[in-house]
Amino acid sequence: SDNEAFDRVVKTCERPAPNNGNPVAPFIIPAVASLRIKWMLKCARYYFQVGVTPTEDNLSWSVVSQFKDELEALNDAKSKDEGPVPKFSKHQSVAKWLETFGLHLSSTYSVRGMNLRGVIRKVANPPAPVLAQGRPYSEEAGSIETMLELHAPHTSALFKQENATVFRLVNEALSNTQYIHTIAPFRRAADGRGAVASLIANHAGKAHWDKVATENEAILADRTWTGTGNTTLEQHTNLLRKAYALLVEAESS
Repeated sequence: SDNEAFDRVVKTCERPAPNNGNPVAPFIIPAVASLRIKWMLKCARYYFQVGVTPTEDNLSWSVVSQFKDELEALNDAKSKDEGPVPKFSKHQSVAKWLETFGLHLSSTYSVRGMNLRGVIRKVANPPAPVLAQGRPYSEEAGSIETMLELHAPHTSALFKQENATVFRLVNEALSNTQYIHTIAPFRRAADGRGAVASLIANHAGKAHWDKVATENEAILADRTWTGTGNTTLEQHTNLLRKAYALLVEAESS
């Protein structure tokens, strides 16, 4: 590990090899300096992981100390049980289930320390981020966790394992549903990213939202309440309210 490698360097400094047979005075690294250097090494490794070049400015202690605090909080979050994967229900749309599934992935972490939502992010290979002034993350990300989600490379040797975990979760959530056939082509490669993309394209993409918009526009335009049928005014109002909410969601998707 980085800590073990640095500890060996410290011990070498404390017991330097003789120079032409002459003893060399030990170089003692103070404990505080040693701790800061260890965190700077961790921060530099994180920068390389998200495509940022380490510099004197972004490795200053004022920046690294923020990284330290956030990483410790992230490690605490990773130690908590993420709970069972949300199963698909016939009472919800694929689009709604995907939202819930994405939230579940946000609290499920890989061995690289990133949450698994990064596996299904829209852009597989994003451009290198620009750090916010005095921060170890970009303005867009707002945290080191989101930086890892948005920028940790899909070319890493560990991505295959992360992708397979996402497929396992999707497969578990959709078992015994009609949508299991949509992800079947991705089973052999355990391609979770491909499976989710196929679900979006076939059941939650533009065609889906166009259909939702058309259906709910018709409800808002054609449904009237006369007070003579079995529908109460409250039921009619709730129907229109739901149709409007779905129409807004469809137009923004």
